Amino acid sequence: NSTLESLNLAPRHYELTEAAGIAFAHALRANSALKHITLECSDMTEAAAIAIAGALQSNSTLESLNLAPRHYELTEAAGIAFAHALRANSALKHITLECSDMTEAAAIAIAGALQSNSTLESL
Repeated sequence: NSTLESLNLAPRHYELTEAAGIAFAHALRANSALKHITLECSDMTEAAAIAIAGALQSNSTLESLNLAPRHYELTEAAGIAFAHALRANSALKHITLECSDMTEAAAIAIAGALQSNSTLESL
């Protein structure tokens, strides 16, 4: 799709599975028009989070990502993946990672990435 700029998906009782996360990541890599995404779900797998973070590394149009799984712990591996994304992505201005918990290693990785990111305005 070359015209869709904003996507809001908010199913109340949906787990973003590995397969769905990978499909979503492929769409992020291919789409050059999407600027804003809100993805609220009840849960997400670690593999889905890592896939989305990986896609952010090469996406050059997305400006805002609101990722809000209600029952998800941001694991060390997912935190490191998002840290890599924050270092590589120069388009993302706003990112919201609302999770029920975050490991210390994930927080440290993301904090380290913020030192080299010059485009992010809010986290």
